[in-house]
Amino acid sequence: MSRRLWLMTVIGFAMMAVLDLGGCARTEPLPEPPPLPPPIVCAAPVAMTAQDPAPLAPHGTDSQREVALYLLALHRWGVQGWQRLAAIRDYTERCHEGTEERANPTDAED
Repeated sequence: MSRRLWLMTVIGFAMMAVLDLGGCARTEPLPEPPPLPPPIVCAAPVAMTAQDPAPLAPHGTDSQREVALYLLALHRWGVQGWQRLAAIRDYTERCHEGTEERANPTDAED
């Protein structure tokens, strides 16, 4: 008796699954979404992001003059790095401003 009850339960669940899945069928395809606008990449050019080599550090036997020249070169190297970062920031801001103008052409005319 329990085997027969188990078999009827399995058949009942199978029929319910078929009926439930039958309601999920679509007769018409979904409409296609509108096309996305082309992506605008505001990445800085490789030449702007190339790293300059750091000045070579003096060794223990160098004179004070050589150490002072190293410190000047290290300072110049750091300043150039900060200037490069500022140029990259300006480049990306100009790129984003151009992106906003292309996205909202009516705002740019006003």
